[in-house]
Amino acid sequence: MNNPAVQQYERALKPLLHGRAQRKSVLEDFHSTVKMVLADHPDIDYETLVKSMGTPEEYAANLQIDHPYQPMSLKKKLCLALVAVCCVVGGLGVFHLVTAESPETVTLYTDPSEFSHESIPDIPIALTDDFNPRDSSWGHPKECPAYIVEAHNENTVAAQVLIRYREDIEPHVFMVPPGETYIIVVNDALPGEHTIKFDAEDHTYVGYVEVYVSETPLP
Repeated sequence: MNNPAVQQYERALKPLLHGRAQRKSVLEDFHSTVKMVLADHPDIDYETLVKSMGTPEEYAANLQIDHPYQPMSLKKKLCLALVAVCCVVGGLGVFHLVTAESPETVTLYTDPSEFSHESIPDIPIALTDDFNPRDSSWGHPKECPAYIVEAHNENTVAAQVLIRYREDIEPHVFMVPPGETYIIVVNDALPGEHTIKFDAEDHTYVGYVEVYVSETPLP
């Protein structure tokens, strides 16, 4: 309805209504009444409209009987609140599932002859270091989906090698017997800092570790 008087009247009427249901029903009644008024007086002005329908306050008060304001019940409010909480929790759950990182995939070789990086062309070394109490680390590049860790234990006791790459994911841990070389091949590698921690029964550090990164998944 493009009549300025009708638009002015409606603007004055809306603040007098309460709740979406009442506002909808009263405005529908108002629009039906106004159509009949405009049919006889298409260019009606505001003062004439008020004389015909009463002031917005009077019109709203009269329609309160047929269209009473019914505030939302406590039960309905609680139900809506519960639905809102479930939507938020569900959304967070979906977000976590979508964004959560999966653990790296590990294969352990206790016999170095079963797997050797020398059989893989152009695989760069990312780290070489002695077993030590200070830990060793390398920044794994995101373009490399795999890496190899070779741990050479030259001690007379077993050595533990622990590789941590995320605080919220269990680290890779394996024990290397004295005088042995163990190899782990890791696929689905996550980018970022990887830290190697060493330990032994006698707290001595005799041996060395080598890390190689691969731009392609490894068998």
